[in-house]
This record gives sequence, C-alpha cells and structure tokens, in this order.
Amino acid sequence: MVNLNIKETTEIIQSTIISDWKEDPSQTMKSVMLMSGGAGIGKTESMIQVAKDVAENLDLKFTETSTPSDDEFGFQTIVASITTASDLAIPTPTADKMKLHYAFSDLLPTTGKGILFVDEMGQGDQDVQKFLMQITRARRFNGYELPDGWHVVMATNRVGDNAGVQRTLDTLKDRISFWGQVESDAESWINWAMDNDVDPDVISFIKLEPESLSNYETVKKHEKGASPRSVTELARLHSKNLTLSRRQRQAMYNGCVGDTVGESFSAFISLVANAPDIEEVLSSPETADVPSVDESNIRYAVASALTKFIKSEQDFENALTYLERFDAPEYSIFTAKLITSKHPELKETKVYSNHLLINKI
Repeated sequence: MVNLNIKETTEIIQSTIISDWKEDPSQTMKSVMLMSGGAGIGKTESMIQVAKDVAENLDLKFTETSTPSDDEFGFQTIVASITTASDLAIPTPTADKMKLHYAFSDLLPTTGKGILFVDEMGQGDQDVQKFLMQITRARRFNGYELPDGWHVVMATNRVGDNAGVQRTLDTLKDRISFWGQVESDAESWINWAMDNDVDPDVISFIKLEPESLSNYETVKKHEKGASPRSVTELARLHSKNLTLSRRQRQAMYNGCVGDTVGESFSAFISLVANAPDIEEVLSSPETADVPSVDESNIRYAVASALTKFIKSEQDFENALTYLERFDAPEYSIFTAKLITSKHPELKETKVYSNHLLINKI
C-alpha cells in the first residue's frame, strides 16, 4: 500500500466525492472511503475542510448537521470509540412483542446530502461496528436507510498503534473504494502551521527535527509520545509564556509530547534564547556573526528569533541580507516564509518580490 500524507489522502477523497456528484447527483453515492493512520495527524480537521470545499464546489452551504436542507451540504461525525449501540438506535418491542422497533438517533443522517464521517472506526465495540459496517455495505440496517446523496468516509488508527484497534475492519476491504494509509508529514504540517498562526519556535523546531512531529512508534508502550495534534498543543502552551520555573516548564512540555520530544524542544528553546544578538543582526546584517555550516540547530534558532523581531520592511530586508550569508538558500526561504506567515503585509513588498526572484520560487 502506498503511504500518503494527509493532504494527498484528502485530495483523493474530495475529488472522488465531487466526481460522484457530477456523474450522478441524484442517486445513491456508492464510493466508500477509509483512511488509516496514527493518532493526532489531523484526520477529523482535514475531513471538515473536505466537506467545506465540496460544498463550495457544489454551490451549497456547509453545515455540521445530519439534516441539511436542499441548499446545504451536511457533515456528521460519529466517533465509534465513544459511541454505544443504544446511542445509534434504541430497540423497543412492538405491541405484540413479536418484533423490535428501532428509534434511530439524530447522529444518523435522515435528509439531504453530505458526508457521514465515522472516526475511530477500528476502536468501536462490536455492536457499533456491526451497525456501521452494515450501513457502509448496504446503506441500511434494521429499518434505517442512509439517504441518497450521503457519502461514507471512515477513519481509524492502525492495528500496531496501541490504540485498541480490532481487525474486524478487514471485512470491509471488498466494499471500500479507496483505503488510504496516512503518514504524518513534517513539511505538510509546517505549511499548515504557518497558515494557522502556530508559534514560530515550534515550527522552527519541527523544521530542524522533523522526526519529532510523530514518534509514537518508537516510544515504549504506555509512554507518552508526540503526534501532530500534541505538537500543535505544545505550540499553544508555549506561546502563553507562562511564569514557570525551568522544572515546571519541562514538566509541561514532557506532559504534552513525551519526555524525548519535550526535552529536545527545551534544548532548542535554550538555543533560541542564546541565539546571536538579533538586534545586531538587524542593524548590521552584513557584519553580524553567522553560525557555522555544522550549526544547523543554531541557524533554525536564529530563524525563529528573527520572526519575533521583524517590525518593518527594512527589518525584513536586513534579515534576508543576513540569512543570505549562510550560503544555503533553504534557511532564507524557510525564514522568509515563516516571517510572512506572521506578517502577511510583507508579501506585498519589493523585498519579498526580489527574494522570490533570486531563489526562483
């Protein structure tokens, strides 16, 4: 199976849904898709964005509901790991007590069109899996019918992720149109982080140590590991600049992303704090000390520190002048992207245009 990052996977899902609609917009949607991958890689958030993009493409309004109106595209999430069978359907005996009648939950779509996103499918109990698998395969179960126009997309952790995944998903292999194996991808996360105002210290740290974005496969069982979700949370906590002792701060980092990544991040933050004098860099970019070629950790620390000091177009120009002295364009390209993510107005400057031209971007 080909491993993809989350962006590549959701692009396939989005294209398939849109194609289904354009080919047969009024009939039952037969494409069923599943993505499997480690915890915290952004499967849910990415699927919400897919639904928004599909809605826009179909000229519909996006809404998180199981009962969208005719001019809406719905998105409904069922988290199988925390859902019981009675959350989906409550059985009651008929008057003659010979049969059971089911009252179905509003978690299940009943009208319109949209995406039914079943998250953590592999961690659901057997009754829940049985119900949802039957909906996936036959689009009906015990009197419930999934409305025409609703796609089913499932997500699950992998069996080897120590997340309680059961192998019962194997029975769905012949029903799934696309099964995407999703791997965490540092560059994709960095691009997302820059677009979502994530703290530059954490972005620079992941640029330096991309393996720290996801290490749950290497940590011991029952130990805390890092994932894109927990690294994003690390950035949120770090950006608060809480008044803590060094020991307390280390405990906060470790509690968020585990001991290995937490301690590595602390070491990086120490480098940022002791980076070359940024005021000197911005005032004398052609003479300020430059970290050596083998000091990539300090070079990325400088990138992070510079981002916090830029206040004008002149600062930006001086920063790029200094970075060009590294004789390695990847540092100026990364830092310029980081700076302009925090100061988007600098993208309209001549300095930025020249930077793009020089680096053939």
